[in-house]
Amino acid sequence: MAELDDGDGLLDDGDSGGGVMHVFLRAFQGRLRSELAGNKEERVLPNHLADSEWCIGAVHAPEMCSLFGIALAEPSYYRDIHVWLPDVRWGAMPVCPVCESSKDVSSHCFRTNHVGRRIVDVDTTYYVLVRWYNCRACEKTAKTVRAAAAAAPARNTPFTAAAPPVAAAAGLGLAAAAPIAAAAAPVAVAEPTPRRRAKQFGHDEYRYST
Repeated sequence: MAELDDGDGLLDDGDSGGGVMHVFLRAFQGRLRSELAGNKEERVLPNHLADSEWCIGAVHAPEMCSLFGIALAEPSYYRDIHVWLPDVRWGAMPVCPVCESSKDVSSHCFRTNHVGRRIVDVDTTYYVLVRWYNCRACEKTAKTVRAAAAAAPARNTPFTAAAPPVAAAAGLGLAAAAPIAAAAAPVAVAEPTPRRRAKQFGHDEYRYST
């Protein structure tokens, strides 16, 4: 289901606190964001990634730390970083998983609170860095549905479900009529909130990472 917020509540998969890879990943992402935005005279990272199958190996940590202006820690603490940016690497936007088209897809942002995903393999650990993409067509649909749901009449009190008639109890004894009368009592049903109503409209995600 679509959410119109940007999901900043996501937890960071990377090392938390001031760990070596946490600091390195943040510096790496910050430099990459700046270079892709054209804020640096040289595109060092994109060029380096293009020459190394879009992976910064742990062996390059000394060179990278010097570039980022951060202290180099124990070399064995560093792990490979795989970067997945299909629009930069191949010049093609990823396909939206909802409408299955890339026609209206554009890059959205790098997550500052979700720097990289840590992948634990059988014999090694590495990181994957991606950015989020936005499908404008699905975003428009989601916002339209959300607006329609929010504009739906609100109920301040629980509404009641239809009750069976009690007239059928005529001619029966009180003992037989009691269960029918009980069944005829109004049944309280929780009124959906606008947020839940929007979800019931069936809109899907329009912002995603690859």
